[in-house]
Amino acid sequence: MMRATLAWGGNVNLGRRQHYLTRLIAPERPLQAPALDAADLRIVNLKCVVAANGEAVRAKDVHGPSYCRARPEMLRILTDAGIDIVATATDCSGAYGAAALQEQAWWLDAIGIGHAGCAATLDASLAPAIRAAGGLNVAVFSVDATSPRFAATGRQGGNAYLPADDLRAWRETFTPRLAAARRLAHVVLVAVHWNTRTSGSPAQSASALGRLLIEAGADAVLGCGGETVQGVELHQGRPILHDAGDLLSDTAVRKDASGGGVFHLVVTPDGVQQIRFHPMDIGQGHSRRASGNRAAAMVASFAQRCAQFGTDVLPEADGSGRIDLPAPSHARPRPDMAAGTAGTTRYALSVLERTSRTVPTRCSVAQVPREAAIAPMALGPLTLLGVRISPGALGGPEWLWVESYWRADAPMDKDLRLDIRAEPTRRGRRWGAGMDHDPCDWMLPTSRWVPGTIYRDCVGLPPPPDNLLCDGELRLHVALAGAGVPVAAITPPIPPVPIRLAPKAAPHLAPVPAAIGDPDMTWTAEELCGIVGGTWITPPPPGWGVRSILPGTHALGRRPAPAMLAAHSSEDRSRHEGSILARPHWDFHDRLPRLARHLAGAMVSRMVPDLPRGFPQLWVPDPLKAAMELGLAARRRFQRDVVAIAGTAGKTTTAAMIQHLLAEQNQPCVATVQNHDSRVGAQVTLASLPRSARAAILEIGQSALWRREGPVTREVHPTIAVIPHLGLTHLARVRSIRDTAHWTSRVFQGLRGNGTAILGDHLPCFDELLRTANRHAARTLTYGTRPHAAFRLLDVKETPAGTRILLRPPQGRTLALQLPARSPGLVHSALCALVAAYAMGLELPRTASAMASLRPQGDGLRHTSLDGDGRHVDVYEDDGTGFNSLLHALERLAGIPAGGARKIAVLGCLSPGGEWLARLADPLRRAGIGYVATYGDEMQALRARLPASLLGPHFDAGSALADHLAEMLADQDIVLIKGPRGQTDFCGILPRLKQRLEERPADEATTQYALMDVGG
Repeated sequence: MMRATLAWGGNVNLGRRQHYLTRLIAPERPLQAPALDAADLRIVNLKCVVAANGEAVRAKDVHGPSYCRARPEMLRILTDAGIDIVATATDCSGAYGAAALQEQAWWLDAIGIGHAGCAATLDASLAPAIRAAGGLNVAVFSVDATSPRFAATGRQGGNAYLPADDLRAWRETFTPRLAAARRLAHVVLVAVHWNTRTSGSPAQSASALGRLLIEAGADAVLGCGGETVQGVELHQGRPILHDAGDLLSDTAVRKDASGGGVFHLVVTPDGVQQIRFHPMDIGQGHSRRASGNRAAAMVASFAQRCAQFGTDVLPEADGSGRIDLPAPSHARPRPDMAAGTAGTTRYALSVLERTSRTVPTRCSVAQVPREAAIAPMALGPLTLLGVRISPGALGGPEWLWVESYWRADAPMDKDLRLDIRAEPTRRGRRWGAGMDHDPCDWMLPTSRWVPGTIYRDCVGLPPPPDNLLCDGELRLHVALAGAGVPVAAITPPIPPVPIRLAPKAAPHLAPVPAAIGDPDMTWTAEELCGIVGGTWITPPPPGWGVRSILPGTHALGRRPAPAMLAAHSSEDRSRHEGSILARPHWDFHDRLPRLARHLAGAMVSRMVPDLPRGFPQLWVPDPLKAAMELGLAARRRFQRDVVAIAGTAGKTTTAAMIQHLLAEQNQPCVATVQNHDSRVGAQVTLASLPRSARAAILEIGQSALWRREGPVTREVHPTIAVIPHLGLTHLARVRSIRDTAHWTSRVFQGLRGNGTAILGDHLPCFDELLRTANRHAARTLTYGTRPHAAFRLLDVKETPAGTRILLRPPQGRTLALQLPARSPGLVHSALCALVAAYAMGLELPRTASAMASLRPQGDGLRHTSLDGDGRHVDVYEDDGTGFNSLLHALERLAGIPAGGARKIAVLGCLSPGGEWLARLADPLRRAGIGYVATYGDEMQALRARLPASLLGPHFDAGSALADHLAEMLADQDIVLIKGPRGQTDFCGILPRLKQRLEERPADEATTQYALMDVGG
C-alpha cells in the first residue's frame, strides 16, 4: 500500500526582527528540524506576508491586524528547510493590502513553493495546493477564521475567510470543495487559522468546527494561529490537530514545556494512521530539535493537552510522542487517477538571487512633502529631513502612525535600525515600545541605501494597555539601534500629540430593594444586570438576591449562602489568568446540574439543561469576566478598608490572623479563599463583598503584581498594603532578592486616600521597600527592632504555651502578645496583622489580647488523606516557592508526629539559592525528612548540597514523579509537596497520585484543609 510521511510545522514568521536575527545569529539555517528533513512532504503556516511592496492597512484602534511583512529574500529560509506547501490564510496576511498578496503569490509560484489560502478571488483562495508524496496526491486547503477585514470576495483579493461560529457556512463551502479535491487527491487536509493565542487552549468552537470538516470529507484538520502546541482530538478515527504553535518566531525565547514542534502524519489512501510529535526548542529567530529531559517534558506537556480529548500519547525513545489512530469509521472515495500524479516540489533557486535587488516602489521619493519637511537633523550617519504624525490627537488606545524621510550622504556597510517612539511629557507609558525596525518598514536596510536618495519610512506605534492610559501629551523621539552606534536620540521640532481620554461611564449600581432588607445581601437581580448586562434565561423570583459570587467549587461552603456560580471553562480560566499552563479540560456548565442544589443561581454563557425547575440562569458572554467586573463594582461602592497582602510567604497566615482579630470584635470581613491570589482571584473575592462588611482581606500573588498592565492593586485600590515576608521565588524573572523586593513593592501602587503601607524591618532590602512605600502611601507604619520603628519589637521569647512578644506601639504602653505556637514566621505575621488592625482603627490592647485565642483555620498548608491499595498516606501541600515559605512548612511538619513512619519531601522549582542552600540541612533534619525527591532545574543546586542518604530521584515531569511516589510510598507515610501552582505540571502531582492510589478520578477525592504557618 502506498504510504507517505507528511510534516506539519505550525507558524513560521519570516518578517520583522527575523530579518536581522537571521543575519546576526543564524545565518546558515535558522530553522533546523530533522523531522522536516525526514518527511516526504513539508507544510507550514506562513505567519507573515512576503512582499516588497504594498502599504500597511492602517488600524485605528488597538484591535488592528498583526503587521508582519518579510522581504522576498527571506523565502530562502523555507527552501533551506525543504518546505513544499505554505498555508497563507492568517490574521496578518492582508495587513499590507491585496497588492502585497498578489506579489507574494508571484514569488511563491516563481520559486516553486505551493500555497493555499490567499488569492485574487474568493474561489481561488479556497482552492487547495496539491503535491505528490510517496506515490500519493496530497491536497491542502488553508482558511482563516479570525480576520474578516482581509476576506477575499468575488472581486477583491484576500484571505479565504469564514467566521468560526457559522458552521452552516463552513459546511456549505467545504462539502463540495472537499469532494472535488477527493477526485484528485488520496489525502485531503484542511489548515485552519483559529485563535488560541489569548485563551491558551482550544475553544469548544474549534472542536465543533474540526468535527464538521472531518464529517465533510477532510482526512485531518491542521490547526494553527496560537503560539503553543495544543492537543490532538480524534473524530471518526481522524485527527484534529488543534494547534502546532510557533515553529520560527522573532519574539522572546519560549522556556516552558508547551514549546513548539513538528508533527509527522503517516498517511495511506485510507487516511492518517499515526501521528508523531517531535518537540522543538523555539529560540528568538532560530529553532532547533529539543532533546533529553527538555524533550521529555515537552512530550509530557503535549500528552497532558491530548488527554483532555481522551487521546493517548506514547513516549518514544527518540524523544518524540506517538499517537496510534484507530481505523476510520467511514471510508473515503478513492481519487480518479486519470489526471495522473501531482507534481513534486522543484525550487527555482535562481529567482532568490533577484530578491535582494528588489527596491520597493514606495521606499524612495523625489522630495519631502511640504507638510512633513523640517530643518535637517543629523542622527549618526543619517539625516532626518521630514516627519509627520497621524492622527494629530488621541482620544483613546489608538495606533499612532509616523512617516519620516531620511537621507544618507555616504555609503554604509552597517545596518542601522530606526527606533521611533512617542514618549509622554509627564506621566504614562510610551507608544511604540520595542518597535525598532529596518528602515522603510523593514524593506530596505541601510547597507543598501544609495547616498543622496531620500527614503520614506512609515511605522505604526501601538498604544500601551488601556489601564495605563492617561491624559497628557506625547512627544516624538527618534534613535538608532543596531551595529553598536552610540548616538543620542533626537526630538523632531513638531507639535506634541495631545491625549484626551473620554470619561468612562460608571457602572449602574441599583439600590437594594426594600423587599430584601438585608444589609448582608451583596447583589440583587437588578444590580447584576445593571453591572454585567446579560439576559435572564430563567428569571429569579421577586426579592431574590445573593451574598456570594463563586468562581468555582473551591469556594463552595466557604462563602455565605445564598451563592451564585460564575460558570466557566478551563480555557476561560487560562485566558483571564494569563496562563499558558496546560490544564485538563473542564467546564462548570457541565457540572452545574450536580451543583445546583448548593446554589441560588448561576451566570452562564450557554443554557444548561437538566437544572431544577426555576433555577435562575443569567446569560452573559463571559461569566468569569462578569464576576471580575462585579468585584470592581463592589470595590467602587465600598467605603471601608481593603487590605492587600503580598510577599513570598505568610500571606494566608497573615490574612487569617487579621480575620481572627476582626471576628473577635464582631467585625465581619471577606477574604481570599484557598490561595486564589491571582489577578482574577483578587477581583472575584471582591465580588462577594457586601456593604455591611468591615473589611476585605486580599492575598496578592506575584503574578498579579508584575503584569505589563500594572499590578492588580491599581484596580482594587487597597487602603492598607502589607508585606509580611520576602524571599526568593522560583520564577524566571526573579534572579535575586532585590528583584523580588522590586516586584513585591508594587503592592503599594494603587493605595487610595489615606492609604497605609506596613513593613517590618526584618525584610530584605528594607530601605528600598520603605522608599517605595513612602512614594505611594499617605502613611507608612514600620515594625521591628530598629530604633525608629513605629512598633518597636522589644523581646521575643518561647514559652510552654507558645511565644511571648513584647512590643512598644506609637504613643502607648508596652504591649504583651501571647501566640499559641512557636515559629519565627508566625511572629512576623502576627506583628503584621496587629499593625494592620491598628491602621483600621481597632483598639490595640483588646486586639493584642485576642492573639492568645488565635486558632488558625484556613487555606495554608493543605492536608489530604489518601487511602488505597492497603496504604494510608497523609499529604501536606503548599504552593509557596520562597525560602521563608519552605522553612515555615518544615517547621510545621516537624510538629506532626510520624509514629515511626517515613517523612518524605517533594520539592519543585524552589529558589533558596547561594548561601541559603547550606541552611536547609538542619530544617530538613528537624522536620524528620528522610527522603527528598526533586523536580525542575532549579533544584539541582540543592541536590548538590544534600547528603546522598537523603536523595531520591530527580524529575523533569510531574507525572513521572507522581508515578514514582505511587510505587514507593508505604502505609502511614507523610509527604510534603512544596512547589508552584502554575507554569509547570508540578501542580498535577497530587491529582495523579490520588488516581494511582485510589483508582478513581482525582476530583472525587476529598481534601481537607488546615492552615499551618506558611503562605502563598
